Amino acid sequence: MNADRPRIDSRLRRQLDAAGPNDSLEAVLTLRAGGGSSDTPSAEAVVERAEALVRQAAADAEIEPDDYELNVFGQLEAFAIAAPRRLVERLLADPEVASAMPNRPSPPGSG
Repeated sequence: MNADRPRIDSRLRRQLDAAGPNDSLEAVLTLRAGGGSSDTPSAEAVVERAEALVRQAAADAEIEPDDYELNVFGQLEAFAIAAPRRLVERLLADPEVASAMPNRPSPPGSG
């Protein structure tokens, strides 16, 4: 497995496969340790990093800020996002993302 590709939970993969490009998904993504430093970043630095990452991905995917919800967990170096599938996919392609899982389980009967 390529070290730069995020680990994506199989349940999130199924949700991505089943969703249309504008369907909203909820995912929790973790960030890679920045710059190979062993120092733990401050919660504020993680919030800034996650917000910048999402802003750039949203701009690239032509998604307006009102079209997604973001909640950053600074102490955990992770964030939850509810967004159109194309924004989630754009984030998963970013080398700063280490892993991703669904924020909510698949609906009953969907897998």
